[in-house]
Amino acid sequence: MLAIIFSIFVFIFSFCFYARKYNNPYKLIFIFGKKGAGKSCYMVNEMLKHLRHRWIVYTDMQDILIPGVRIIDSRQLAEFVPEPHSVLFLDEVGITYDSRDFKSFPKGLRDFFKFQRKYKCKIYMNSQAFDVDKKIRDVVDSMILQTSILNCISISRPIRRSITLTEPTGDQESRIADKLVFEKVWHWKFYWMPKYFKYFDSFDAPLRDEIVYRLSEGDNERTS
Repeated sequence: MLAIIFSIFVFIFSFCFYARKYNNPYKLIFIFGKKGAGKSCYMVNEMLKHLRHRWIVYTDMQDILIPGVRIIDSRQLAEFVPEPHSVLFLDEVGITYDSRDFKSFPKGLRDFFKFQRKYKCKIYMNSQAFDVDKKIRDVVDSMILQTSILNCISISRPIRRSITLTEPTGDQESRIADKLVFEKVWHWKFYWMPKYFKYFDSFDAPLRDEIVYRLSEGDNERTS
């Protein structure tokens, strides 16, 4: 009996070891969470980890302060591709690839995200909601929800995404739909956010002129 169990164990282990070479590391991971939830901290942690594992790291976070990271304009992806074995970190994609601006979404960007695995690159992108263009939403492999505790501890909760068929109801036909399920608690990760604040400016924002205003007549009366 023990010999049979041992043989089954060896077979499963050998098969898993053999199948490793067919693993696809070139995923598109979408990170979402409210302001201050730790999305950028999570991305910085992943940048440092990928650099240690000799990935080529790109980001459109213009204020990033990590040696070796290549800073780009993500709009370049409509025409150009990164080197093989690269990982891209794209910030606030709900602005860059707004779901409501789908008519002006470049075909070159659509093709890049469709052929991402063929280009041998991995992508992490974040936004405050799942508000990126549908052409990107359709090719997202997995998702992560970021939340924070006391603005200093960030919790990453992975979400498993799969495709399912809905049952027909009333006058609606069955259709293909996403099935989203939180991974078990042992897959969650906790981050001490202040550890990563030195690598980026959390309050960095595009420059704008200050708003024009005038004092109300009531203010003039009080100062006279």
